[in-house]
Amino acid sequence: ALGEALAGLDAPVPVLVRVNAADTRWHGDDLAACATLPLSGIVLPKAETAEAVRDAGARTGLPVVALVESAAGLANAREIARASHRLAFGSIDFAADIGIAHERGPLSHARFELALAARLAGQGAPIDGVTADIRDAGLITDDCHHARTLGFGGKLLIHPAQIAPARAGFLP
Repeated sequence: ALGEALAGLDAPVPVLVRVNAADTRWHGDDLAACATLPLSGIVLPKAETAEAVRDAGARTGLPVVALVESAAGLANAREIARASHRLAFGSIDFAADIGIAHERGPLSHARFELALAARLAGQGAPIDGVTADIRDAGLITDDCHHARTLGFGGKLLIHPAQIAPARAGFLP
């Protein structure tokens, strides 16, 4: 269905597909399907090793955005950054994995480490995790501004209503 939708576009648009994690039974099929589509890249969730990132890139021939969402992923962030096209932070799952609140203070160290890993790997600024509240535009803008001050260059969004506030939060 995605292939048909992409073929029906008047002009090519950048599309990244979030595949299933490497330890799921759907991962291989996802990679095989993505390898046949005109994509800009894939998003690999639960990225915990550089090997998994390299494997996904090799099997699809596409750039990989590594979504770091666990303690293991953060512990290997520098190697994952060198193997990926870009890092992204799965902050909600990360907080759940290590048993902390999904709040700025407890997540500051992880955000700093991802920004540092991206810089050391020579890649662009990482992408911050989602703001779960889709109705509070002020919070979304403020979360984006906060992420920008920590070295992030974008934000994962879960609803179209978050686009305008996110853009505002990343303005100079």
